[in-house]
Formats: sequence, C-alpha cells, structure tokens
Amino acid sequence: ERARIAGTLNLVDPSEDESAFLARALERPMPLNEILSEVRDVQTGALVYAASLMAVDRRQPVNRYYLRYLAARLQLSDELTASLE
Repeated sequence: ERARIAGTLNLVDPSEDESAFLARALERPMPLNEILSEVRDVQTGALVYAASLMAVDRRQPVNRYYLRYLAARLQLSDELTASLE
C-alpha cells in the first residue's frame, strides 16, 4: 500500500516539504483533524487527497463518503478531485 501511494505521489512531483509531510503521516498515523490542520495550501491538500485515493477502496460506499468529506475539508474543487481520481 505504501509503495502504491509513493509511486502515485511521484507522478505529481511533490516538493521536499510535501513529501516529508506525507512520510510523517504514513509513519506515525495521526487523527484526520491533526493531518488537516497541517495542510496549508491546495498542492499539499491535493497530495493528501491523492494518498487517500490510493489507500481506500473506492468501491465501498463508506470510502466514497470519506473522500467527499476529505475534499470538502481540504477545500478542493470538484474539477481537481476529478482529475486526481
């Protein structure tokens, strides 16, 4: 799962800070509110969303609801989330 997330994130060319942020989140899982409180810009929000896309099974209704909730909390546009998906 981590390799899949890392491979996908490399496609969006994250900055060193963004990569470090996601690495910390994977190594030391935090409550969602803590993760979201550290997201300062759209690029980082998009990376968090992309990592979630790779980690969940989108066929499950609960995961689709989670992704919608996450996109709303990160203030990501429908266009951006559609392009990430």
